[in-house]
Amino acid sequence: MNRSDPAKGQNVDLLATRAEESALRTRAIAALAAGADGEVSASALLAVMRGDEAASRERWNEAVADYRAALRVRPSDLDALSGMELAAGAAKDAQAQTDAAARLAAFAPGDPDAAIELGVTYQKYHHAAKAIAALKRARELAMAAYRAKPSDGGRIREVAAVHLFLGRSYVAAGERMQARTEFEQLLTWARRIPASNSRHAMYIEEGSEAIAALDLAAQGQHAFPAISLAPWTGPELPGSVPGSIKYRVMITGAPHSTIALRVANALPAGWIASFCTGQLCSLLRTDVTIPSGGVVSIEFQVLRNDESTLDRAIVHLDALDGAAGAHVATAVDFTR
Repeated sequence: MNRSDPAKGQNVDLLATRAEESALRTRAIAALAAGADGEVSASALLAVMRGDEAASRERWNEAVADYRAALRVRPSDLDALSGMELAAGAAKDAQAQTDAAARLAAFAPGDPDAAIELGVTYQKYHHAAKAIAALKRARELAMAAYRAKPSDGGRIREVAAVHLFLGRSYVAAGERMQARTEFEQLLTWARRIPASNSRHAMYIEEGSEAIAALDLAAQGQHAFPAISLAPWTGPELPGSVPGSIKYRVMITGAPHSTIALRVANALPAGWIASFCTGQLCSLLRTDVTIPSGGVVSIEFQVLRNDESTLDRAIVHLDALDGAAGAHVATAVDFTR
């Protein structure tokens, strides 16, 4: 069903593929329904396929009912449990999702992914103690898997992921010291992931933002803006200019407030600085809205043209929220 042309970047008509899958599944359901006659395996498979079809159409409550029917016939059906976990999550059926996640973890006691999923599910429904217990178990399993094959990049990413989710669970439980330890470990493991992998940049950003949020909470619940700079990591943003020196700007402040960022000093002749958020770059100044978590990061880049004679300079940034403000400076050196 994949009509993609490798010469054209492996483009796939996803809607057409899904339509074909749905048509095939509908015919299979009709054929199986005609011959199931109460046989356990056939009845369970029929219910799972009906659940899959309902889920593909985002009829989540219907899918939950179908997967539940499959599990009544065959309680250990892994396809039904996996489908139930997904559909119940979308349907916001807390009991069904946590039950499915717990049973999947029980069927795979040595699988860190199953333990992670269980912990994340508990956290979703605010069961912090159970989430922490499940994720601590996931951490043990992920470390054991890593020690068995330390050259496996997937196992390194898995260890990093456990530290991220466990840190979030500790935050929810109000255990900030333990949360910081996990986020610091997240950064350590994220830096071991090859920079070419998207998780490298994503985990460094999430770990850095989480630590900044913890620091901010300790200083007074997001009362005043704060700003920090660190070298940019991860893939280039669309507005990035080759040859520029790039930084990650971390801004903290009151949730939903607007922070005005600006370059506070005159730049040397031939130097240009811009702030980049997603597709948009703004010269010398921009406004940033602080999300509910109280911390956001954007890219700041400095470049120079051929007419510039200076290699080094100090660049100052201001973050202003009404009468309150914060300041940071960095030495930009194009000779490095």
